Amino acid sequence: MTGPEYLEHIAQLLLQYGIIQKVTAEMKRHAGEELHRHATGSYLQRWEVSSACLLETLRHFLPEAPQRLVWFDAEMDDSAYEDLVRRFAAATSGEWSPEQVEYSVNADKNVGDFHCTLDVDVRGAAIHGEWTTPSLKWVANDFLDLIEHIAQTHLSGGFVAIPMHDQTMLFAYLPHSCVRDLAALLDLLEHQYPDFVTFAHTF
Repeated sequence: MTGPEYLEHIAQLLLQYGIIQKVTAEMKRHAGEELHRHATGSYLQRWEVSSACLLETLRHFLPEAPQRLVWFDAEMDDSAYEDLVRRFAAATSGEWSPEQVEYSVNADKNVGDFHCTLDVDVRGAAIHGEWTTPSLKWVANDFLDLIEHIAQTHLSGGFVAIPMHDQTMLFAYLPHSCVRDLAALLDLLEHQYPDFVTFAHTF
């Protein structure tokens, strides 16, 4: 399968789910340049090449639908959690509109950790999350796990993490069915780069 065929397949998948409305030649060119760079990088393991190719392609195609993207710096003040929740919710285009978001933190002087709690409503359901962290300078993985739990149990889509080259974090909100198709695509790419005929009839 050639690079252009690969990019066209991803484009058609995103168009099929109504995630983007168009794919321009410039978007394909930028994605193709990154695809080539990762695919020829001898410093990467095979699974890393596959993952990088897929995620870099998404990164260049999804700016067509910026409302689905959540960008933030992983290093942040803990007071930003409430804002982060609302930004994740905004990426769902109205599917999740929390009326109440409450975050609190208490320091455990005995062990030096911080105990954090977050309460938020999701489509009528009350969600409560708790986690302990040694530092309030970085976004806690437990917070991101809570967001994923909310998506899996209450929303029609999931937040796909797109790795960046620095401490910036990028998530894209995509329908669960699209996420499954992309996961199947990644599984294929981890084992081999199939020809386009096999590729096109996978889903």
